[in-house]
Amino acid sequence: MKKLVLFTIFYCCSISILFSQVNYRIVYDKLSDEVSFYKQIWLNGDLEEESVKSIHLKQNDIVVYEVVNVNPFIFSTEIYMSKTELTDQNASPIATILSGFSGFGGPALGLLTSMASRPPEPVFSSRGDVDLQQEQRLMFGTSVNNVYSEMTEILDSYRTYDQMVQVKYSKSLTQEQILANLDSLNELAEFSQIQSKYDHMISELDKLALLRDSLTFQEDDVLLADYEFIIEKVESFQEAYIDEDGNILTVDLSNDIFDVQIEDFSLSHTFKAITESRYEKYSSNDFFVIFSEIKGDDPEFYPVDFIKKISIPVAQPKAPYWVLTVQNFNPIGGMNTYNIQVVYEDWFSGDSLLVNQTKQSGGMLTFGTMLSYDFLSEKPIMPSMLFGAGISGVNKNKDQWALSLALGAGLSFQKFPFLSLNGGIGLTQGKVLKDEFYLNRAFAAPEGANEYNGYADLFTTKFRPSVFFGVGIRL
Repeated sequence: MKKLVLFTIFYCCSISILFSQVNYRIVYDKLSDEVSFYKQIWLNGDLEEESVKSIHLKQNDIVVYEVVNVNPFIFSTEIYMSKTELTDQNASPIATILSGFSGFGGPALGLLTSMASRPPEPVFSSRGDVDLQQEQRLMFGTSVNNVYSEMTEILDSYRTYDQMVQVKYSKSLTQEQILANLDSLNELAEFSQIQSKYDHMISELDKLALLRDSLTFQEDDVLLADYEFIIEKVESFQEAYIDEDGNILTVDLSNDIFDVQIEDFSLSHTFKAITESRYEKYSSNDFFVIFSEIKGDDPEFYPVDFIKKISIPVAQPKAPYWVLTVQNFNPIGGMNTYNIQVVYEDWFSGDSLLVNQTKQSGGMLTFGTMLSYDFLSEKPIMPSMLFGAGISGVNKNKDQWALSLALGAGLSFQKFPFLSLNGGIGLTQGKVLKDEFYLNRAFAAPEGANEYNGYADLFTTKFRPSVFFGVGIRL
């Protein structure tokens, strides 16, 4: 019963380890285009994380994909996940000043350009007495020039603001850098006079309306043409910069600074890793970040600016594989070589032999095959364990060829895992003088031992410890 309980506990622990859920965080920096990986661990009730160089997903692992340094005023950003099967617009800057209004930049710059191309003609008084009609024309011309001047100054303020606020829509600055630029520009900006200038312009327009009714103009009167031109531009201005309540849109970089401060220049999405389904197995989970420029009113038609794809491999079951090896085996203590001399010849009683032993240094070139198993590593070099056999001594006479068994470790590179370096210990067969015979002392040759068969009956083969190093090619 006790054994059964222990076995059950062991089995449950094994299963929980095998299928345990791991939390990961992937951080993509839009500005630097760098990707960072983090492994999250619950420790004493707190979620802690450590930086890792790469990750391999298992079924139901939690992946938090985070994008940082992405400007929400210019990009609409979405994150998606897909799976690979396993096989052998930028909005006008002014749009955010007040809800329901779009850009000053275009209208302001366009109106300024249009007005600059046709300033009002000056109206001069004549010498001597000035009749009432001429005096009214002079007043009318002066008011037209005043309206022109006031609106030009107002439009220039809007254009200046539009140029300054462009930093808010930068693709290459962080949130902190945008705030720093807006703060420095805000110290130089002055937009508080826009309302008073507009009020003065409206009063001039009221004066012009009264004077217009009291004056008689010819069809080709230049003064009338100037009036109609300025009225057209005022209507265009009011359409762009006057709200439904009749108030002029005010601009203030402080509002934009506040907008930037409260916006989040990052976003994240949580996914659950999928490594297999009912019918398919997957080699990777692929994450796509789509950056679309905020242009126009319909998000579905925002133009795509950039797509970032990051593929995270699925942790596949590790299996051993065969490696073709070329190694150098060195028996510990060196290789035995024997010199046999006939010290006495006797046809009837047999020869007497003298055997001398020497140690031969140098390695034995070995060709073999080994079974290798890799251990996952986040470092560029991946360790492995090897076991196999080979034929040693192929660089020597054929009678010195021997079998070698090997057990060792190898190192291969993550970017090129097909070639590995390996080394370890082994057992190499070698020729050994049988125990019943003696070294450096004459003895009678056994029956059948002669130079024609190389005195084979004097020797036997034994495995001796050895060390090896070499290279392997993955099959």
